[in-house]
Amino acid sequence: MIILKILKQIHKLPLSITIAGCMYCIKKLTPLKSTKKEANLKKLILCLDKGNGKVSKIGSNSYFGYLTLYDKKFNFELRNEQYSDVGILYEFMFENEFDDLFSYLSRNFTSDSILNVVDLGGNIGLFCLSILLKYPKANTIYVEPDIDAVKQYKSLLAFNNLHNSNIFNLAAANQSDNYVELNQGPRGPENAGFITKLSENSTNIKTISVSNIIQKTNINLIDVLKIDIEGAEEDVILGNTFDEILAKKIKCIAIEIHDDQVDRFKIESKLESLNFIKIFNNRVDVFVNNLL
Repeated sequence: MIILKILKQIHKLPLSITIAGCMYCIKKLTPLKSTKKEANLKKLILCLDKGNGKVSKIGSNSYFGYLTLYDKKFNFELRNEQYSDVGILYEFMFENEFDDLFSYLSRNFTSDSILNVVDLGGNIGLFCLSILLKYPKANTIYVEPDIDAVKQYKSLLAFNNLHNSNIFNLAAANQSDNYVELNQGPRGPENAGFITKLSENSTNIKTISVSNIIQKTNINLIDVLKIDIEGAEEDVILGNTFDEILAKKIKCIAIEIHDDQVDRFKIESKLESLNFIKIFNNRVDVFVNNLL
């Protein structure tokens, strides 16, 4: 099935990728192990197939093209296999982790709605980009400690002519103005997930709390708080700054709880105590504020 999809997409690709795609198909039919580049190409072609997209140009280190994300055209510049961009796009499209959230949004908001969306652990920004494409008047607040991911997000914003985004190259935490070091997550560099660890070294990444984000951006209400911070969700949710006062300013929380690193029961119990009810149970759980 994968080979058929690749062959179906071959005609949309430049010659060098076409050759690599053919090589992948040949190797797939033999016991030889695929290279990292070929595996990356496989994921890209599957994304193009699902998103009815096309690669229009190949740079020295990037693929340029377009595809459909949540019914909207997304122009991309994805870095090559030395980075995690294609893997992140593949995960975003095929694991359907935000489908429940976008279903909730479509029932409660229109395309003209002015949403305030805070993204903790934004990575290369596919979530924020999808929000901005679907809700052009939205205000997105993107928080990400990895400077390479921040640069790529800025590039993708420009590539899609999108502007309504506040960008914080900081790590989400219970308290602001501490320092953390970044360590590669357990899923490896292909997934670009970093685990943060408190540090006294002032050359490391500074932290920011949700309440501090609200203060710095002058918003009164968060319509969606998305959290995917590789285990630091326990520090954010269970911390003393995530209290009743803050909870009254948040309508919806979409959170990936990393069960191998945190106590799910404690996190869900804290949210329940703050009047959040779970409406979707998936890789990304969705909670809504029962009082708003």
